[in-house]
Amino acid sequence: MSTQGDGQPAVVAGDPTTGRLSDAEQKMVAKLLSDPTYFPVEYKAWLKNFIEGAGITLPASTIVGGGAGPRTQLPPGLIMPVAANALPPDVLLCDGASYLRSDYLNLFNAIGTTWGSVDGTHFNVPDLRDRALYGQGAKVGLGQHDGEAFGSRGGPFHKHSFNQTSGGAGGHSHSISVNSVGDHTHSAPNQGFAETNGATAQGASGTGWTRYNVLAYDWHTAAAGGHGHSASASSVGDHTHSVGGDTSGGYGYDHPSWAGVFLGITTGS
Repeated sequence: MSTQGDGQPAVVAGDPTTGRLSDAEQKMVAKLLSDPTYFPVEYKAWLKNFIEGAGITLPASTIVGGGAGPRTQLPPGLIMPVAANALPPDVLLCDGASYLRSDYLNLFNAIGTTWGSVDGTHFNVPDLRDRALYGQGAKVGLGQHDGEAFGSRGGPFHKHSFNQTSGGAGGHSHSISVNSVGDHTHSAPNQGFAETNGATAQGASGTGWTRYNVLAYDWHTAAAGGHGHSASASSVGDHTHSVGGDTSGGYGYDHPSWAGVFLGITTGS
């Protein structure tokens, strides 16, 4: 065994012609790296240097968890917002995806099948796309959601429809009173004189206008003309009024103030 320039042992492993680890060695390395208490930190540092120096390459599709940058090292099952374009390696996107329990055992032990499962070997992560989070309590249970499929959720955009009918009331009527007019007379003008052309003249005959006395003229019309007026009004019984429409959100909009981020869940690995 020789040493590298950094003082770490240089160990040859795997196929000497390709420099790749065998299947058994790959499984052993995966087991060692998955449990930080499985071996001393010094040995883990040596193994890390060995792997990096061996020139081992892995396709991105084979790296469980993906992500970029350092791990959060947070306990499993924590929901966290991420403003970057990529999630940390130990954070899964909350998109309702299904994962093998054995691949994320720590996370499965934390959340179980609260968010669903396709079979006895898988479990689902929460699907929080276009959804807001509410604290579990008397109205909302852990894992409970609106039931809307992705693409049919309103996100922050919403409204409330209403259709209401008032109670029956308001019955009323109108009364009309009309005075009757009895028999009556009208006084005649000029007190017993007939006139022509609307004026009177001298009592004697001659040229111009002539005025005549009318005998037995009582100066009044005969008593007549008694009459009355009739009127009617319709009654309105108890009735209702209907009103309906859609409400608008605060500040004149149908949504609250909002901003979009990725929501992920920590795997604890």
